[in-house]
Amino acid sequence: WGFLMPVPHRLPLEFVIVIVCNLCGTMGYVRAMQYFDNLVISSAALMEPVTAEFLAFGFGVSGLPGIQGWIGNALVAGGTLAVIYQDGKGKSPTAP
Repeated sequence: WGFLMPVPHRLPLEFVIVIVCNLCGTMGYVRAMQYFDNLVISSAALMEPVTAEFLAFGFGVSGLPGIQGWIGNALVAGGTLAVIYQDGKGKSPTAP
C-alpha cells in the first residue's frame, strides 16, 4: 500500500511508471491488433499478471502468491483456455 503514502521524491518515478508502462504498453496492444487476432491480444492481456508473478519470483524480487493468488491464476488461465478452445471449435484450418 505504498502508493497511499505520498512521498515527494517518488512522484517523478510514479509519473515515469504511469507514462512509460501504461501508455506504451497500451499502445503496444493497440498496434499489435493490426497484426494479430483480437483473441490473441486479449489472451495476452489476461495472462500478463500471471506471467509477471512468475517473472518476479524468478528474478528474486517477490515470493510466490498465496492460495488466493493460485486460485485466481488458475481461474484466469482456465477462462482464457476455455475461450480459445470454444473459439477454435468447429473451424476448419484454411490453407494459404
